[in-house]
Amino acid sequence: MAYRKPYYNEDHKLVRYGLKDFFSDAGTFFSRFFSPRTVGAAFANVIKSFREYLVFFLALIIVQSFFWILWMDFDLYSSEAETISRNCDYNLIVEGYTDQEWSNLFNGNFYIHNNEQPESRGYESYEISHYYGNPGEVLVRVKFLLIKDTVEYCNSFLSRYRLGGENVSCTYGERTLYHQRIAEKESETVRNTVLCALFSALIIVSLFVIRVNHFKFKYGIYMSFGANFEKLIEVCAWEMLSLALISFIPALAFSGLLFYIVTGRIELAGIPGRVLPSILWLLCVIFAAVIPAVRIIASKTPLSLISAEDNSNLVSSPMRSFRIFGKSFPFHYELYGFIRFRKYYAILLGFCIAFTTMYSCGIFLADMDKTKSETPTAQFNIESSIDEIDDTVIEEIIDKDGVRGLYWENTLSCTAISSHILLNEDQARGISGKTVDWKKYKADNNFRYFVLDNLLYEEVERGKLWETDGDLESVLGSTEKVAVTCSMNNQNLLNFKVGDTVTIAALIDMDNSVKLETADRRLILTQLLRGGDFNYYTVEIAAVIDDGDATGEYSVIMSPELYSKITGRESKRMNVSVYLEDDCSILRSEELRNVISNAVSSNSGTVLRETGAIYEKHLQNVCVAGRLITIEAFALLLVSPLVWFFSQSMFMKKRRDEIYILGALGGTDRDLSRLFSLSGAILACVSCVATACLSSLLTYGVFWFFNVFMPSFGFGENVRYEYSFSWGGFAVCFAVSLLSAVLASYLPFLSYIREREYRKRVVNGEIKD
Repeated sequence: MAYRKPYYNEDHKLVRYGLKDFFSDAGTFFSRFFSPRTVGAAFANVIKSFREYLVFFLALIIVQSFFWILWMDFDLYSSEAETISRNCDYNLIVEGYTDQEWSNLFNGNFYIHNNEQPESRGYESYEISHYYGNPGEVLVRVKFLLIKDTVEYCNSFLSRYRLGGENVSCTYGERTLYHQRIAEKESETVRNTVLCALFSALIIVSLFVIRVNHFKFKYGIYMSFGANFEKLIEVCAWEMLSLALISFIPALAFSGLLFYIVTGRIELAGIPGRVLPSILWLLCVIFAAVIPAVRIIASKTPLSLISAEDNSNLVSSPMRSFRIFGKSFPFHYELYGFIRFRKYYAILLGFCIAFTTMYSCGIFLADMDKTKSETPTAQFNIESSIDEIDDTVIEEIIDKDGVRGLYWENTLSCTAISSHILLNEDQARGISGKTVDWKKYKADNNFRYFVLDNLLYEEVERGKLWETDGDLESVLGSTEKVAVTCSMNNQNLLNFKVGDTVTIAALIDMDNSVKLETADRRLILTQLLRGGDFNYYTVEIAAVIDDGDATGEYSVIMSPELYSKITGRESKRMNVSVYLEDDCSILRSEELRNVISNAVSSNSGTVLRETGAIYEKHLQNVCVAGRLITIEAFALLLVSPLVWFFSQSMFMKKRRDEIYILGALGGTDRDLSRLFSLSGAILACVSCVATACLSSLLTYGVFWFFNVFMPSFGFGENVRYEYSFSWGGFAVCFAVSLLSAVLASYLPFLSYIREREYRKRVVNGEIKD
């Protein structure tokens, strides 16, 4: 079995036991682990010494709240989604058939199956309506209510009946979209539950390491009487499990209350079904936390544990750090004491700073999540593969009640036409590593041409979509003025100013030496500059725009006339996104779908697609969204005071005899009080400074990873999020760290005073010991 004493076998080879041996005999271990004797002893010990375990009791309430809040959020989300989906009467929309095509399909497939039970035919019912396609053409739209609500079943249904075709579009209805979101939410909740298990194990192991360090003598005695790794696991794990079961109801009540305060709602129906998973989750968390700490203990000899009863393993010799004579008291004494106790303080500060830093990162993630959830998302996308979406379609949709605005990007990457732009050194200072030196300029091909027409300008101004410096309107109809954006990959990297000039290159011809097969834009540009012939157009920057761009290209925004002049191409509006008002109802969204569908019917090859953004927005308004991360961040912050008070209270008890000796040598209460206050002040300063530095570093790392690194590789959402340190969140963190460090050091002094007065009264015979 694991961690028994090593022995020599018959071949005189040393045999050791490890974790592999432990898990190989896991059946025997667990049969003993769940024995009534082991369980009863653990509960009796915990109840008898409950004050000793109070910190673990509070920590386990926080730990269990992670699990419950996650699944309460999922239950509320899925309940609301299910309620809404029951009011949606279709899963699938198929449109684009002519009457004759649908008649042939119906008689060949649906007429036969219509007489069968829904389980056999695959659908409950369908609804047929007509709409206008090309001018004078009437097309069929069919809405199916299927027997299953999943995306996978919709796809198999389409294959089964061979629904589709060149001019036919198939889209998911609200019922399917809601159930798809429930499945995605469940997967996300499972991932977050695993992540929270890791954080929870870290919380328990940090407290357990502190406890083990202060109770080495106790564990040394256990091992002296034959306790091995398995037995120590039994004792320690069941102590934690006993506390977890005792704290189960308080943790559930605390989670429910906290969730209700934040959301105003709570879903109770799913709680009974979560009880067993929550206990299994706790079991995994506790084993993950206890095994590493016990493994360290079991690897020690009993004598080394017993002799380290006073934490001598964490204390350096005073002779190497402090000579008491000739130094002031208590300042120098405690200051040099920090050198003596540096190992202990390093462990203490490491755990406390870790939790406060995780809190800061959590607050940052919550703010980032809130920003992304509040970013408008198009409910409809109008896509044309043949004709440009003309102005009459835009004007017909734009003023409808419930429509917030329309937006389109008529863009062309400069690499598509082997173009580039010439910038001065100051303008290109943030992207100098991507540019090529050319004469006195910095040549760059990391931009795109963006066409600004009159209708888009009106929409941008009406919806205040861009933050603009300068005169954007002057770009319209001009062949000498442009507007530019400054951001790439979520960072302001370019230094454009209103009134600056830039030079845009249009390729005329290039020789055979130019090879465009490589994906390296800088290498392509180098070859083009050497082997290409260009026309250069110098234009003035009339406006500088912050449009929230998070892609790897910035935009040069120009009129259709200048676009045609430089690119040699006609500007065509082929994609339009339709945004709805925040308070637009789902019913109104469905009405607008029919209105927009009729409006775009005059465009050949035009397809209307529904994104389902309104359904997601509705669920975000009902449920927690970014507030869930805030709750868990504050729960992590609460762990820091627990670590401070738990560790410092036990450590100061170890120093109690030292304090009595200092008092006997002439130290006054004022001196001793200053000793404790000084200790707390130094720890508080170190903790706050370290937390501020690490929080700044890690929050920027989180920002860079999610908003710069991942979007640059095509992962994640291209949602602009400006980095800013949360001073409000840090103020809370600072206050908690400061108070925890000071009070955790000073309260043991008050305990010392009470104990000293009690001893005096015993000695004077005033009370009996």
